[in-house]
Amino acid sequence: MEVHITSREIVQPSSKEVHLLKPFKLSYFDQLIPPHYVPAIFFFTKSSCSNGEILQPDLLEASSRLFPPIDLIPPQVSSSINSLWFKEGRYKTRTFVFDAEAISALMFKAKSKNLEYPSRSETLTAFIWKYSMLASRSASGIIKPSLITQAVNLRRILKPKLPDYSIGNLIWFTPSTYDSTKKEIELHELAYLLRQAVENFDTKFLESLQGDEGFKVISEQVNQIAEFALNENVEFYGFSSWLNFGVHEVDFGWGKPNGFRVPEVVTCALNNFTFLKAIGQHKAVEAWVTLDQKSMSMLEQNPEFLAFASLNPHYDKSKI
Repeated sequence: MEVHITSREIVQPSSKEVHLLKPFKLSYFDQLIPPHYVPAIFFFTKSSCSNGEILQPDLLEASSRLFPPIDLIPPQVSSSINSLWFKEGRYKTRTFVFDAEAISALMFKAKSKNLEYPSRSETLTAFIWKYSMLASRSASGIIKPSLITQAVNLRRILKPKLPDYSIGNLIWFTPSTYDSTKKEIELHELAYLLRQAVENFDTKFLESLQGDEGFKVISEQVNQIAEFALNENVEFYGFSSWLNFGVHEVDFGWGKPNGFRVPEVVTCALNNFTFLKAIGQHKAVEAWVTLDQKSMSMLEQNPEFLAFASLNPHYDKSKI
């Protein structure tokens, strides 16, 4: 499918006076999160759309209060972790589909005494992480320890909880490390590591992110992640699960979408990164996986991986 832009409009704030009265404060997360925007394509049935005049809301006043003019944002504010995900190289993105039967089988394999009920996200993240490491090993001939980060939505775990519609970069990343240089990679071990990392985001840790000492805590964690991720002897992977993100509940006035995609040009900009998204009434999951070209070629040909993952669009739609 080829996408054509039919119109483009930039909404300018109606006035700068609101922000000139006081300094504009950026949160630590806004200062540290890479300035990377993820455009999305929503698909709707033709019958739900209208050919009539579309009423456009007046966003001038709202934008004046919510978003500062770009010239008011300090120029020295820039991300400290751009280099973790954005690196020069030749990368390839592929979409893999896991149907309900495959997910159930993998969740059973991911069980252990330490993790009796692994989630879909933990299971699929562990599975893709495992075979990404194996693919890299086959492509390079080198066995390296691995670091993974999972994106965590802080809105749901803060106390008191923040509204789902609150704006801002209210996410952070949980790091996990795995040294497979001296042993076989076990799926249940990876799944348990992922659970432990998320559980570390407890009330005490979240409280440490607030106040004057918050920046110090966040900076220390960024430095720890960067120390591993920028090490050429360590494989770095990033994951973001959109399984319960509510993307299928978006309503622009045409009803709920029946499809959702992120352009490949965006996913290819994030090396060694995977997005997980529910499809087919939430019974199946799509994984948008980006790896370097050699590793992806190995992953696409791995029969153990393909026993559970179907390369899009070659999957049985009746199972989702």
